[in-house]
Amino acid sequence: MAISTELESKRDMVHFISNIMARCCRREHVGLVDSMSAAIVPMWSGATMNAQDVEANSANIIRSGLLELFKRTVEVFGSAALDRPTFADPMYLALHYSLDDSPSGGAAFLLDDGLELWLSILHVSETSPFPSPTSP
Repeated sequence: MAISTELESKRDMVHFISNIMARCCRREHVGLVDSMSAAIVPMWSGATMNAQDVEANSANIIRSGLLELFKRTVEVFGSAALDRPTFADPMYLALHYSLDDSPSGGAAFLLDDGLELWLSILHVSETSPFPSPTSP
């Protein structure tokens, strides 16, 4: 019961931070991304370690909230957030995990959140990640 309460509290905290960011932050506050990243990485790792103790679904509650936080950060700060390795590196690892359909991945539970994050990244990307088609 205590583990469930802890997970719910962490989830609520992540959603609270995500909502504040969406409503209050502007592009000129991009320096906050580094501080936020320092807090996200241990939470993601902690969710992974706790998955051994409780059901993996419970750990995915936190991961889902963190993916939402990544998405909102990308929407607020745009490509400036993607240019910061302290943010982009853990975000891409989380994105990969959420889309991984192997037994060790989270695609069964996190696929929707991962696809929404991916779409947000594509919307703010300054260059296309895909090569231009060549004319025959």
